[in-house]
Parts: sequence; structure tokens; C-alpha cells
Amino acid sequence: VVNYPSLLLLAPVERQKSPFEEKEANKNQYADCALDAESVPDSVIDGICTILKFLSSLLSNCTNKSVFNSVEEIVDLLAAGDDSIAALSLQTLAHVATPPALH
Repeated sequence: VVNYPSLLLLAPVERQKSPFEEKEANKNQYADCALDAESVPDSVIDGICTILKFLSSLLSNCTNKSVFNSVEEIVDLLAAGDDSIAALSLQTLAHVATPPALH
């Protein structure tokens, strides 16, 4: 998202910054329409989808989901212009919210 801000149709939610982060707000150019979101290379979209599939699989079998600290970033990906990224983000968040599978 940092390298390709046009991936998102909506800007991410402002979060409280740590003292180590820059005080200047990073002014990224987010997509104004779906055509802007299509300017992201397919290799980037495939990479994000692969990571989300792995996270979804990992979280479906995880017993201690409270240590997963990337929920805010996954929520930001719900605003992705690509439907597969948004769907995989939703699936990943669903696995965070459900209890682990009993084997």
C-alpha cells in the first residue's frame, strides 16, 4: 500500500502514531476511481493475494489470535479496488474472529 497507494479506493483510517514515526503526514495519492486502481501491476496484486491466502490459512488453525497485530492493515485492504483482494481480506478477518478449528 505504501508503494502503490492507488490500490485503495478509500484512504486508510488515521491511526495514532508512535513517537518514532514521522510527524509529517504522508500525502499519498489514493485511487479516485476503479481505473486508477487498475494501474497497479498484476504481480503486486498476485503477491498481496498470496499473502492474504497464507494469513487466512494460518489464522484458521491458530489458537492464539490475540497476538496477531495486523488487523488494521487487513481492514484497510477491504477498500482495495481489486475484488479478489477485498474478498480475501474479508475472509482473513473472518478467520481472526472465529474460534480455532478443533482437530
